[in-house]
Formats: sequence, C-alpha cells, structure tokens
Amino acid sequence: MRTEKQLTYTVDFRQITLNDVARVGGKNASLGELYNSLRAAGVGVLDGFATTADAYRSLLAQGQGFRKGGPRCPPAFVRVVS
Repeated sequence: MRTEKQLTYTVDFRQITLNDVARVGGKNASLGELYNSLRAAGVGVLDGFATTADAYRSLLAQGQGFRKGGPRCPPAFVRVVS
C-alpha cells in the first residue's frame, strides 16, 4: 500500500512556532512565535496565515512560477479570508 503525503499550503499563525522554520520559512516562523507570545501575554493581535514551503514547491513544479508581471497563483493557492 502506497501512502502519499498530504500537502499543506497555508498554516495559521496560531499553529506556528520557531520550530516550523523548514515548513514556513524564518520570517513566518518568527511572526507565528510573536503572535503566540503576545496573545499569551494578553495583547490583542490579529491572526494571520503563512504560505508553506509545500505551496512554493508545488507552484514551481506546475511550471507556473514567477513570470513578468508578478507571480501567478493557481486556484489551489487562493484562500478566502473573512
């Protein structure tokens, strides 16, 4: 039986710590850590999300990476935030 890894394209800041650098990059890991630390201290902070390294690699593998005029994101990367 073959199992495939489920790719994750976005992660909420509340789910990110400094241990997630490989998954979301250094800046996003720092933002997640800051978000969690400030909320724990009672500071009101808006939540956000990070795109993952899986998302970046998937975009490049589709051959639709970066081109003149900016990045072109396939529909799978669009996230509706309300």
